[in-house]
Amino acid sequence: MEKRKVSIGQYLATPRSAKLSGGVLSWEWLSENRKHSSPRGPLWRKVSSNLWSDFAKLAGAKPERIRAFAGRWGPLRVAWAQQGPPDSERLDRWQYLAMLAQAVLRCSAAIGRGQTGNTSDWTMITGWLEQAYDPGLANPSKMQEHWVIYRRAVISSALNRWYERSSGHTLLGWGRDKIVIAPASTTLFGIVGVQLAYQFVKAAEMLVCHHCQRYFQPERKPAPGVRSFCPKCRREQKPQMYAMRDYRRRKGNQRSLGSVF
Repeated sequence: MEKRKVSIGQYLATPRSAKLSGGVLSWEWLSENRKHSSPRGPLWRKVSSNLWSDFAKLAGAKPERIRAFAGRWGPLRVAWAQQGPPDSERLDRWQYLAMLAQAVLRCSAAIGRGQTGNTSDWTMITGWLEQAYDPGLANPSKMQEHWVIYRRAVISSALNRWYERSSGHTLLGWGRDKIVIAPASTTLFGIVGVQLAYQFVKAAEMLVCHHCQRYFQPERKPAPGVRSFCPKCRREQKPQMYAMRDYRRRKGNQRSLGSVF
């Protein structure tokens, strides 16, 4: 049987602008063509391969940054997102889903590195699944094989639910002169979910920055036990900051030992 990946459209119909009022995002899709005095429809924007990363970085972002992202890429179109006027979505739902995406990525990276992940991230994910949080998920002493399998199953379930709650999926497509089974996602929320799933499959390639706790993909594999820093923190000289702290700590320990003897 031929295996087919879930594809995403190369282009996404995006709005002319987005506005934020009273904690609600809304979009304008038409603009006036001044030359011909006729309305123009949506913009067709090429889908970025980094949408998954850009969306997750909205976790903790200021509302204006989220509005700018929404103005560029349009509504998420989550099955339960709309509670208000048509073509509107609540800002707090965007914030929640961005935090969920970040939690999924951080836990995926932890699993790929043979680590457990943070309690807060696992709590976010199990909350999304409407499940009780199991303390064993973030317990370093429970790295046995069955716990690793369980952690992977939790992430898989979370991503399946993400895909389930997105709209705009298609199942059939055209392959040359015949209809073929070709699952695809055509909305922002669905596309981000598919990209997150691919990152989960490649989780071993991701790391979490020691300083800012953001995930990133390193250019080369780090040595075991060495702190990892994302490019931004490297530019801001965070590795040097931690090295200086370690140096001062060692000097302090040496002085303490000297005073004893």
